[in-house]
Amino acid sequence: MPEIEDRLAAVPAQDLPAVDLAEIRGRVRKRRGRQRAAAVLSLVAAMVGTAFGAASLLSDGGTELADTAPTPNVRLGSWTLADPSDVTSEATAFEILVEQPEGGCGATFSVHDPLVALETDRIVISAAGDYTPPEPDVVHTCEGTVGTALVELSEPIGDRVLVDAHDNGVRWRPSVDGDPATWVLAAPDEVTPRSTVLELSVTRIECASSFTGKVLEPVVTYGEDEILIRAEVERHKGGGLCPSNPWESFTLTLTEPVGDRVLVDAICREDPYSSQSHCVSGEELYEDGVRWVP
Repeated sequence: MPEIEDRLAAVPAQDLPAVDLAEIRGRVRKRRGRQRAAAVLSLVAAMVGTAFGAASLLSDGGTELADTAPTPNVRLGSWTLADPSDVTSEATAFEILVEQPEGGCGATFSVHDPLVALETDRIVISAAGDYTPPEPDVVHTCEGTVGTALVELSEPIGDRVLVDAHDNGVRWRPSVDGDPATWVLAAPDEVTPRSTVLELSVTRIECASSFTGKVLEPVVTYGEDEILIRAEVERHKGGGLCPSNPWESFTLTLTEPVGDRVLVDAICREDPYSSQSHCVSGEELYEDGVRWVP
């Protein structure tokens, strides 16, 4: 180093190349950034190696790790609105009820803050949480399987639907999108627990002079014992006479099989429709809007 300094001192200043200090500092910062990134990758690799090592201990019959309490892991739960009547197109916050995945008795599910994806025509909400499976060989109750969470949006809902990322099901849509409708199964004998496609016959509820109109995509809510299906039809500007409106066909694709759950017309859970003829016993209907039972 002293020899280099002596040589540089002997060179006239005007012959030395111009030095861009900003460029040099930039190069140093980039090099330090690459060094930090390499250090982080090394740390992650070490953590992954530790995890695989723990797994191998368990697989080899290790007793100390096997005897510890179940380890929480993050899973995606399903959600419904705590109070749908409180949600409007102007809303920027609302509460949801989150059901843990698999719903095992004795399991716990600690809900995280929901993740929100704002899209042009829909808002996708992911409700995840720390899932701890039940301890083996212990009798458990089925309490504590549902948690609550507050969804906060950076802008009003507007004309968009609310979608659950768990099953891609629509949980809410603006009421201005359509008018209420009721439905029955076109071929109830063809429905089985394995069915994921339902052929519906849909009709407008309100008087419209024999006009039903276009059937909109129904809102489907998947529960443990039932599947609620709320049908709507295109908006009708005026009133009308009250002969029965025609039935329109609609093919509904579910995101999961029917299973051992009943199929329910969700409009029959709302007033004033719950007491009307389409929600009580009839030739193709059951009480309370139940349309099919396993």
